[in-house]
Amino acid sequence: RLAAAGVFTFPVATGMYYITAVAFKGQAEVAAQFAKLKPLISIIFAAVFVGEALNAEMVFPIVLIAAGINIFIVTAIRGKITMQAVFLGALTAMAWSVGETFMILGLTGGSPLTDNFVSLVFGALAIVPVMLVFSKKLYIERHSLGGGWLLAFAVHGIISFCLAYALFFAALESVGMLKTVVINAFWPVLALLFTYVINRVRRVKYMVPYYAWLAGILLCSGSAVQIWNMAT
Repeated sequence: RLAAAGVFTFPVATGMYYITAVAFKGQAEVAAQFAKLKPLISIIFAAVFVGEALNAEMVFPIVLIAAGINIFIVTAIRGKITMQAVFLGALTAMAWSVGETFMILGLTGGSPLTDNFVSLVFGALAIVPVMLVFSKKLYIERHSLGGGWLLAFAVHGIISFCLAYALFFAALESVGMLKTVVINAFWPVLALLFTYVINRVRRVKYMVPYYAWLAGILLCSGSAVQIWNMAT
């Protein structure tokens, strides 16, 4: 189960996330918002496979998250973003939800860091055949970019796959799948904030689209309400 969690979460879902970012014209922070469709998918998976039911206090947070995702659908219908990008975001969310279902089914009750490591190992093994096929092309492309991209992805890997997912495993074991994925809708908003700050520091003339801010606020509100419900 941890092996399946690793395969679906890391090479499949994370790879789909990168593809979605490309579909959003390199706007990874925008792709991150739509990827938070997964709480809506996780409702079904949590009920069917994990035995977690949706209780009354979670209805309002879920509605807020659904409203945030709906903004992207409306924006695509209006032609401001492509429906392909929306579809890829939905596939990303589906793959993440499948991976998280296997995560909670595979928790050993031991160290979350150990469970995360096992998943990472199997995820890495799953991507090796793909890397062997495309290794020459990838080497040529990356070699032309210099070494800066490697440092950026190394830091990304340490923060995301080591620290963040270890904490995610711990949260799954502590409060369950559905509450964890609802609270986890916070991070897309942080992606918007970090993008804004970094671009200001680098003096890059780029404005995060207004629809992404609106969707992010709704997603963040859903998480905030859920945290408030748990605290009270």
